[in-house]
Amino acid sequence: MKRVVFVDDEALVLEALRDRLRAHRKRWDMHFVQDAQAALDALADARTDVVVTDVRMPKGGGIELLKQIRQEHPHVVRIVLSGDTGLKNAFAAVPVAHQWLTKPCSGDLLETTIERTCGLYDLLHNESLQEIVGGADTLPSLPKVYAELARTLADPRACAKHVAAVVEKDMAMCAKVLQLANSSFFGPKQRIVSLEGAVSYLGTTMIRSLILCAEVFRVFEAAKVDARSLEHLQAHALKTAQLAARLTTTHNGVEHFFAAGVLHDVGKLVVASLMPERLRRAALAAQGGKQGMLAAETASMGVTHAEIGAYLLGLWGLPLPVVEAVAYHHRPSRVPHTGFAAVDAVHVADALVAELEPGPEDGFGDEAELDLDHLFKLGVGQDRLEAWRALAERCVGGLATGPAARRTRR
Repeated sequence: MKRVVFVDDEALVLEALRDRLRAHRKRWDMHFVQDAQAALDALADARTDVVVTDVRMPKGGGIELLKQIRQEHPHVVRIVLSGDTGLKNAFAAVPVAHQWLTKPCSGDLLETTIERTCGLYDLLHNESLQEIVGGADTLPSLPKVYAELARTLADPRACAKHVAAVVEKDMAMCAKVLQLANSSFFGPKQRIVSLEGAVSYLGTTMIRSLILCAEVFRVFEAAKVDARSLEHLQAHALKTAQLAARLTTTHNGVEHFFAAGVLHDVGKLVVASLMPERLRRAALAAQGGKQGMLAAETASMGVTHAEIGAYLLGLWGLPLPVVEAVAYHHRPSRVPHTGFAAVDAVHVADALVAELEPGPEDGFGDEAELDLDHLFKLGVGQDRLEAWRALAERCVGGLATGPAARRTRR
């Protein structure tokens, strides 16, 4: 049974939550408190799994509460439930909150958010995963340029000029971003010659994802990986990201679709860099035809590259929708949800791009098969799948231009 502590200074809000969530009493041990100190006392009384808090409270703000919980109880899932729509608190919550929900919030959405967040945390704190990854000599830290860029973008006054100034400190990174911006993936009408121009054209969200992609591959470039395999993996990541971002009909969360697409196979880089012999054994087993690559990875390591990649991104503090999509992009049905989410978009994009470009057989190829039963339950019919296949062909061919492609840049 999950222990959940709800924090809000308004007694009526807590009473409404108590009534709305009454049906969950057999699954959640719920506690309702009205200030930060009472919440900390509740956490001290017994191991707690989740804290759901408002951010604006007279007796100690929710942001400060979450900071203290992160420091003293790092295992606790931290969720904001607030009617505050101000950018200042929203930006302040980014480093300390795993999820942000806006009041009024339906009981179903709150339930799904808690269950999904706890499920992902259970996965990332799986003892087998921690043992296999923690046994490595070292894990790479969050790339410096990306970390500095994230801090810059947290300032609501930041503009394209400020973003460009951060990236220009690293000339190799600057060149890589300009190369990507001018590639056929994004189809600019005329050549982009300045980094500020690239930021303005693609948008800060896209730039941040591209920089993280470029830095991730640079972090692992010293790994003993065939250059052609590495080139395929990066090209596959970009194509998957672009296609995933175009599978949504709304702009809500599209940055998560793209970022998760870019990073969905980062676990392969971790394995190649830190556990090359395990990757070799898994690839040889898969080549023998007795089992697929995912099954071979599980037999060799106890986990798959998807879970390892999610573990690293979780350590780096990336948004949970991105981490979730990376962790389950081969098995989206394991995520309790109803609407088409980032995990579904990456699952579909990864599989459709792999159909067209399967890649090498050294562990860096793409074993991806559509979970049709899951997609049909989401309301994705055969006509829609065929339309997505046609879109994938254009993405792989570098022809994804025009208004639909530009939607990912906003």
